[in-house]
Amino acid sequence: MLTVRFPDGFSVTYNQATKAQFGSAYHTLLNSKGEWVAIVPSSCIIEAGSPCNFSNPNRQPSAMVSYVLAHLREMPLSSLRHLKRELQDFDSTKGRWK
Repeated sequence: MLTVRFPDGFSVTYNQATKAQFGSAYHTLLNSKGEWVAIVPSSCIIEAGSPCNFSNPNRQPSAMVSYVLAHLREMPLSSLRHLKRELQDFDSTKGRWK
């Protein structure tokens, strides 16, 4: 099993991949028979890892909310209007939904 970590934090584990051939622009992942499994950019980090899983820490709800809060003034007005409508039923003084 090989795990590929992309520069943006997303990672993919390939259960069948056991070897990697490194190239200047792309790396090729191969199974134990030498057959092609995947091709990934050379900017990725390849690790030996655990069974199949997908993760992207940047897509966790708390990370997404933190990102939105940090970039409120850059958000499109339509998105801000939608966000405000969705939060109308939240009572911030009591910390719960109405």
